[in-house]
Amino acid sequence: MHLCTLDQICYNDIYKFIEIISNIDTFFQNRIQQDAHECFLKLLDIFDTGINAVHPGVIKFQDSYFQGKFKVVKRCKNCNNKLLYLAPFYDIKVKPTIDINDSIKKAFKTQTTFTCFCEHCYTQQQHDNSSNVYEYPRVLIVLLERYTVSSVHSRPRRNCQRVTMLHSLKLPDTNYELCGVINHLGTTVNCGHYISFVKRGVTWYKCDDATVQKIDDIPILSDDAYILVYYNNIT
Repeated sequence: MHLCTLDQICYNDIYKFIEIISNIDTFFQNRIQQDAHECFLKLLDIFDTGINAVHPGVIKFQDSYFQGKFKVVKRCKNCNNKLLYLAPFYDIKVKPTIDINDSIKKAFKTQTTFTCFCEHCYTQQQHDNSSNVYEYPRVLIVLLERYTVSSVHSRPRRNCQRVTMLHSLKLPDTNYELCGVINHLGTTVNCGHYISFVKRGVTWYKCDDATVQKIDDIPILSDDAYILVYYNNIT
């Protein structure tokens, strides 16, 4: 394995970058640890704002690469009226399970029942709501819902379920390859420690604060995986 420090990979440039974005968004001025996913979304917003300033009207980078679409059918159980619409999504949230790929597949097809106002009955009625994926994103972000708050004591709780991270994710009509993993060690997303694994070409790197380490492969089993990033290179 090869070990290097940020001194060898533009250490000063990274601090300069942090200084620049801190002037754009106060989120990055806070020295307190922030949620990694929220930080990522903030960076995408800054990036898209910059692009729009130079090229007004272009499709957002976030939409081009990270947006998928659900086809949603809402049916009133009283009058049987149906409403069909497309709903965009930018990530998939799943509970940690040993077979995480199976959980991701199930997240793309849901069936729920809820009560809402029916525009045909003009009353509150029960509705069946079904959703199927209409368009997959090029980059799929999967959030593992490890963190909840105890309803009894209002204390944070962490789900330490071990997950199996396979390199390939096969879905109907599309396939994804795992290209990034963010592990989190702590009781809440705003404390503890983040470690990321990034794939560049065919090589994996472990990024832990100021140390970037080339590794042979990522651990397949993980108790700490928090965010999984999959890439579909089909254009």
